[in-house]
Amino acid sequence: MAGRQFPVKVSLILTGKLHKPTRQMLREAASATVLHTLPSSDIKTAREFAAKDMGECRIVGFNLAGQEDDDHAPHLFRSEFEQISKMHISITVHAGENAPAGFVESAVLDLRARCIGRVGPC
Repeated sequence: MAGRQFPVKVSLILTGKLHKPTRQMLREAASATVLHTLPSSDIKTAREFAAKDMGECRIVGFNLAGQEDDDHAPHLFRSEFEQISKMHISITVHAGENAPAGFVESAVLDLRARCIGRVGPC
């Protein structure tokens, strides 16, 4: 068995924290997506990356977690999550754990969450 090799694929779910500024959270997610396999000498535009390398991307989801309060309500992130959803990235949102049920509804309707508040794949 030691001489045998098995194909392995590693996939990632990025987590954004509600208390971080939205721009910082999205910058971190975009950086991880673009830089995961590219050598520093192989710089591409976003259009080139989407056309040629998106199929190799191993980012399989985005998780939103963190402090739940009126300053960090799910609907405040709607425009950013519309962009993530358009890229067909599965969205998980931790909602309603320490907030009213309306946060769960907002996570589903405003952020297009496919999974609510759990660890692991949905």
